[in-house]
Amino acid sequence: MGIESFNVVLRAKRTASIEDIRRAVLSFPNVHFVKADECGLAFEFNDDTHLMEILLRGQDSDAEFDLCVRFALCNPDGIEEKFKQFVTWAACQWRPTIWQLSSAKKGKTSFEPEEVDLFLKGVTEEIDALRRVWQRAFGSKRGPVRVDEVFRWIKNSAG
Repeated sequence: MGIESFNVVLRAKRTASIEDIRRAVLSFPNVHFVKADECGLAFEFNDDTHLMEILLRGQDSDAEFDLCVRFALCNPDGIEEKFKQFVTWAACQWRPTIWQLSSAKKGKTSFEPEEVDLFLKGVTEEIDALRRVWQRAFGSKRGPVRVDEVFRWIKNSAG
């Protein structure tokens, strides 16, 4: 987690196998599997204009699982809507608690399953506020980029 990205954790009761959850995540449009490692199962949403990263954490022996969702703030306009569509879809699937991991507005950062609409109502404004902080520090360069590549991408594309 850093100043270059917007991050949430969706934590839900595990009522299906991790394999079933994996298949469900892959059923969301423009999502593909990236890799499995000690952190979990990594996916990307990539529609050639926006890039969002998704990490599925959990085991079949766990009572809960996490979907960690993040995107670089320098993604083009519209990433907010793609993000909200994914969260809305996931909320309908699993009724998660939402943990917002960064806030420029210093507002509410955890939302119970019945507060998804409250989260969605304010999240675009929160993303815009975080993006303004980012742009003041690093400029207005925009493009679909992975969070881990942001600083290299900005350095390489400056000029």
